[in-house]
Amino acid sequence: MEANVNKLPVDPKIPQGTVVYDAEGQLLGTVEDTTEAFLTMTDRRNKPTFYYIPASEVDFWDDTQVRLKATEEEVKLSAWSEGPPPEPTEPP
Repeated sequence: MEANVNKLPVDPKIPQGTVVYDAEGQLLGTVEDTTEAFLTMTDRRNKPTFYYIPASEVDFWDDTQVRLKATEEEVKLSAWSEGPPPEPTEPP
């Protein structure tokens, strides 16, 4: 049976606990939640840190893993741990 390999968007939901790897195959953490725009990942290796990774940075995902386009260094240098940007609002 062929693995379920998916491209963007990352919705329908990627199951919580799915492992996340960077572009070089380094383990980064696990999926907490997904939306059409973001993948929320927890890095528990050093201290609990949440990353809100834009869906455009997901290279692919299947039944066992998520692979990002970014390297571990790029993830750590990004502002993705600061949370997703606020939802756009309608002008008054």
